[in-house]
Amino acid sequence: MLDPTPSSSASSSSAPSSSALSFQVVLDDVVRAPGGRPLLDGVRQSVALGERVGIVGENGGGKSTLLRLVAGLDRPDAGELRVHAPGGTGYLPQTPDLSPDDTVQDAVDHALAEIRALEHALRTTEQALADAAPDELEGLLSSYGELLAAFEARDGYAADARVRAALHGLGIAHLAPGRLLGSLSGGEQARLGLACVLAAAPQLLLLDEPTNHLDTAALEWLEKHLCAHRGSVLVISHDRVFLERVATALWEVDPERRTVHRHGGGYAGYLRARAAARRRWERDHADWERELAEQRELLRRAADGMTAGARRAVNADRVGGRHQRSVEKQLSARVRQAKERVRRLEESPVPRPPEPLRFTARVAGGGDAGHDRHDGHDGHDGHDGPRRPRRATRRAARRDGRDPPGPARVHRRAGRAGPGHRAQRGGQEHPVAGPRR
Repeated sequence: MLDPTPSSSASSSSAPSSSALSFQVVLDDVVRAPGGRPLLDGVRQSVALGERVGIVGENGGGKSTLLRLVAGLDRPDAGELRVHAPGGTGYLPQTPDLSPDDTVQDAVDHALAEIRALEHALRTTEQALADAAPDELEGLLSSYGELLAAFEARDGYAADARVRAALHGLGIAHLAPGRLLGSLSGGEQARLGLACVLAAAPQLLLLDEPTNHLDTAALEWLEKHLCAHRGSVLVISHDRVFLERVATALWEVDPERRTVHRHGGGYAGYLRARAAARRRWERDHADWERELAEQRELLRRAADGMTAGARRAVNADRVGGRHQRSVEKQLSARVRQAKERVRRLEESPVPRPPEPLRFTARVAGGGDAGHDRHDGHDGHDGHDGPRRPRRATRRAARRDGRDPPGPARVHRRAGRAGPGHRAQRGGQEHPVAGPRR
């Protein structure tokens, strides 16, 4: 879940030197084609220190692949990827990599291993300073200063307090430290994995769908925690309200062009870009239809003119015949040009934009599941009112760590309502960019 070193680099070139203290995440013409299947091609993006970037796009389009590249778990097939986070990198996959034979405390200790190692090195250096000869002091003091700076950058003194706060905020404070991970539910494992990554306080957080399995209280705690994070965040999510509250910018993975578009201004800027792109698409479609109709009409008129000219040629005198042949040549050229233009237009059509889809299903037992967390990727804001309180039975289920009962099993803030929910073509977002001309 955590990068084992304070500074990480995943690149087709050498890593930045240890003296380069500036935070850096840069993708320069990155290509990734696992198994020969192109997912990302020519991606150019960067993340500044303090930015919180939401990653959106269709499932299977390359969002998780992009995050794994930044985490250093995969390497680009071409291009350059530079990641330098002196304060460490924390990565949370969709499915936590937890050993069923480990305990809750083991998971926490593994997450804090970096900080614990720094603390141990500090104590060792302090002891060495106490026993050092005068000529050894300068080197030891320099090492101690570097270790102390790294430890304080990770807020190491508050590590244990962060663990308790994360477990409480994510609703799993009831888990005993000695409990085996294999005995936890999938939701509890996911929340524990998230708590461990957050408690380690890395400078760069890479989170793949962290809002899964969280109830409203846990989601609100996570939103506040990420907004207060002093480093940078890259987070994949389909949760509209979460993105509205957390993201300062969005990366949209475009599976058609196999690239990544950046939208500033947070989720609101993303929606504006989508609306503008849809207007361009509608305009391009209208222009294509109009030009195709005009060329077909020109073709029809030219054909009619040639037919009428052939009838007149039967009774034409010699001079009139030469003039008629000249006219026919001009008409024939126009017909060829119109036919060629029609052929090209028909070979490269601009399809009509799909009608925006809206969530209309209701959850069994009442309540509008889509009202709270409709993704709104059709460009319309689906969040018009306050969130509805959770039912007592679901609250009780969360308190003791169980998944909520009933067939509706709603992730209310994400607007998901089980297998019957088809508000967004299988729950997917749609790319901003229109079709290629």
